[in-house]
Amino acid sequence: MVEPHKRIADPVHGTISLSRFESQIIETRAFQRLRNVKQLGLAYLVYPGADYSRFSHSLGACHIAAEILDRLDRKLQLQFWGTSEKIKNMRLLRIAALLHDVGHYPFSHTMEHAIEQYYYEAWTHGGNSDISTFKKPLDHELVGKRIIEHDPEISTLLNNEGIDAKELSAIFRKEEGREAKLTNLVSADLDVDRLDYLQRTAHHTSLPYGNVDTRYLLSQVRIDNEFRMAISSKALRTAEHLLLGRYFDYMQVSFHKTVAAIEWLLSDVIHGLLAENLTKCSQQDVISLIESGEWSQFDDTQLLNTIRIYEQSTADPIGKHKAHCLLNRKIPCLIAELEIVENRGYEDQFDDFKSTVEKRVAHWANEAGIDIKYWHVWHKKRSLTGVGSNTKDDPEFEEKAEKAVRIMDSESQVSFPITDYRPSLMRILGNYELFALRVYVLIDELDDLKRQIRKELKRKIYEDFEDAAWK
Repeated sequence: MVEPHKRIADPVHGTISLSRFESQIIETRAFQRLRNVKQLGLAYLVYPGADYSRFSHSLGACHIAAEILDRLDRKLQLQFWGTSEKIKNMRLLRIAALLHDVGHYPFSHTMEHAIEQYYYEAWTHGGNSDISTFKKPLDHELVGKRIIEHDPEISTLLNNEGIDAKELSAIFRKEEGREAKLTNLVSADLDVDRLDYLQRTAHHTSLPYGNVDTRYLLSQVRIDNEFRMAISSKALRTAEHLLLGRYFDYMQVSFHKTVAAIEWLLSDVIHGLLAENLTKCSQQDVISLIESGEWSQFDDTQLLNTIRIYEQSTADPIGKHKAHCLLNRKIPCLIAELEIVENRGYEDQFDDFKSTVEKRVAHWANEAGIDIKYWHVWHKKRSLTGVGSNTKDDPEFEEKAEKAVRIMDSESQVSFPITDYRPSLMRILGNYELFALRVYVLIDELDDLKRQIRKELKRKIYEDFEDAAWK
């Protein structure tokens, strides 16, 4: 049990207690920056209350990590660690939970994916073909690792406390050769990240899907014979509820038709910012921002201000139009939609269908007289679990199984993925996946005309694809 130094009132967990060192961490500029990075990106444009930050979420993740570790310590005394090792590792796990999101870009995953796509396209257009020479932009975990090791304030704090920054970042990155005990506390299907954001999203959106019985779930956390976090079979239904809740949360928030539409605009506008050097996010650019301390200013507010500059300054009329629509919540129209729940083996067939639709967009755009740059084919796949009972031939099965919700046998202390547990719904449902595809068009016209155009476009698309699966 860590002696509380600071107590913070939180709408989800009540009171969050932080140690002296954790309090110092949250006062750094790189961590304070998370106050201005929204956890749910642009979802607040649909759910007005969904504007909570990665700052509050990170505090919540640290709080849940502390609760789990304290329960385990009281119940099991964490006997696989000696006394000094236990104190050190409990501390490391709490700090890893606190810092697990410190490397997120403004507007989180949308910008991260846009950056990767932009630099890859620029690299291929430069005539390159050897993928080994492509310097992939840093994902948020690698940015977090770089911050922990090189941010002037955070790295100094860690050094002064005798904490190995590499060991710390390895916990949430699950790097080979590092201390493995309980690392799935921070990175797994059932981890402190998900346990906090599901509850926090439910609170801020007033949607019920994240209202899981976390208290009971935490009371049934166990440690298996390989020192991984698992749960007692008594909590099976609660764990299934969490997995179902996470699935519905994605469907209603991240995959909401309007959220997806406006995040497409954001992604395209970010491409414009990068093309015109209004922002720079290559590997070296991000490393320079971190080492100079300027990363602390790189947040949602700065990006929105840059987009406003782009809207006024760009000579690209389509880029200007998209920026205007983004800043003024002018939403692209959903023209056609496909949602199918199928066995995971349907993936190849779905990919073929997606490719066919993407090839037809030019035809539809030409017929409608709407520039192809105003069209977008959105597609997602979503499963309830990381692995299924029939996916053991997947070359990444073992790695995914490590992150699965694990059920522990109380006598042998052996745990196994929930999809291998015969009484679990996930043994069946884990073999299925949602395949979703949508066609969006940005039409900036009067409402009556927009409805007429949308109806005509939908008719043309459905004539091309006489498939009952189209809605």
